[in-house]
Amino acid sequence: MLGSDSSFGQLTTSRNEGANAGLKAWIKTTSGDLVTFFESCLDWWSDLHSKFVAQRAKESDESLTNLTGPFWDGVTRRIYHYPLKKVYKACKAAEDAIKAGHTSNCNCGDSSKVCPGICTGRERRVYGLPCKHALIRLLQDNKDLQMKHFDQY
Repeated sequence: MLGSDSSFGQLTTSRNEGANAGLKAWIKTTSGDLVTFFESCLDWWSDLHSKFVAQRAKESDESLTNLTGPFWDGVTRRIYHYPLKKVYKACKAAEDAIKAGHTSNCNCGDSSKVCPGICTGRERRVYGLPCKHALIRLLQDNKDLQMKHFDQY
C-alpha cells in the first residue's frame, strides 16, 4: 500500500521503524558498555532533532498563504504542510462544485470534474483527510475545519 498511496513524506510504513533504523546506524555495534550506548543515543537524538527543526522551518517558509481565516485557523500549524496542501486542493474543488450547484453526495449524472459524485470514503480511509464531500458540507453549513476532521495518525 505504501507504493500506491501517499505516505506524507514517510519512507517507511511506521515512524518507529524509521527511528529504529536511524538509531542502529548511530550505534553501529551491539557490543559495548551502557555509557557508549547512551552517548550514541544522545548524538542520534540531537541529529534527529536538528533535522526536525530544519524541516519545520522549511515548512513554515513554504506555508500556504491561502490557509488563512477562520475556516483554516483550527488546523494550520497543527497539521503538516503536505496533507494541508491536499485538503486545500479538495477545498477548491468543493468550492467549484458548490458554485456549479452540486451537493455533497450529488447524483445528477453530470460527468464533469466539477460534480463530486457519490462519496466512496476513500480519501478518509486511505489518507485520513476530509474529502471534498465533507468539505462541501462544512462550507455549506458555514463550519470551520477542525482537528477532528483528520485522523490522529
